[in-house]
Amino acid sequence: MSRTAVHAAPASAPLEEPQAPAAWVPDAAQLAISESSYRWTARLFRVLERVLRVNLKLHAPERIHQGEIFLFNHFARFETFIPQYFIYQECGAYSRSIASGEFFRPGDAFSDFLLSVGAVPNGLPDLLPFLAAEALRGRRIIVFPEGGIVKDRRVVDERGRYSVYSRTADARRKHHAGAAVLALGLDAFKCAVLDARTRGQSARLDRLAASVAMDTDALLAACERPTAVVPSNITFYPIRVGENLLSKGAELINRGLSRRLSEELMIEGNILLEHTDMDIRLGASVAVRDYWRWW
Repeated sequence: MSRTAVHAAPASAPLEEPQAPAAWVPDAAQLAISESSYRWTARLFRVLERVLRVNLKLHAPERIHQGEIFLFNHFARFETFIPQYFIYQECGAYSRSIASGEFFRPGDAFSDFLLSVGAVPNGLPDLLPFLAAEALRGRRIIVFPEGGIVKDRRVVDERGRYSVYSRTADARRKHHAGAAVLALGLDAFKCAVLDARTRGQSARLDRLAASVAMDTDALLAACERPTAVVPSNITFYPIRVGENLLSKGAELINRGLSRRLSEELMIEGNILLEHTDMDIRLGASVAVRDYWRWW
């Protein structure tokens, strides 16, 4: 082979790794919750309650009024809006939830719907300050700390400790502490606001109110409410695994369904189409200020 047949890349021009496309970031207008979308979705859920064979039951609904941040396990895709629905039904409050950034694309109808009912991408810049400000404005914050749908009950490791197994990574995933960090940050901000009032620092109070786009009096009222986290649990009974109209229809349309999606359709289709009890249990609220250290 001729020496001129091979051309080496110059040392000054290293090969570049292909860059992943940047995640789309919705603007402030796109992040606004749509009251009409919320009402329409709530009405749709009321209709589905009557049509489908799922018996929805909310336990201890009074605890909705006690909490700002609600934690839920994640078993089924269709349950994603269930907590928001019950919160809206109980006290009329809107909620914010966090969803994977892969569901958000510019100009996509499904993305627009998610944004209109309060969902935000997990890659949103300054996500925790944004959610804290929303909590101060009376929104409820919905968090699924498992970080994904867990259907296999593999949430305990070999030593009996809580640890969620990720089928995608084929490993135990780290605990997600975002809800705890959010609660502590929110309560720290409230303490700063109340401290400014105690010291008579009106200019500082106004700056803090402006930072979250709130009236000073409204901010003070919000900061007097204790920051509370409500651990919650969603269960289904019975769980059936077998062919159903939903899974058969999907298989006819697309015969290349992944095993995971096929399993989800078999389980969730039976939940929706067979008589199933879906219980949403709200636990006792956890007051964040009980966990501050003396310093």
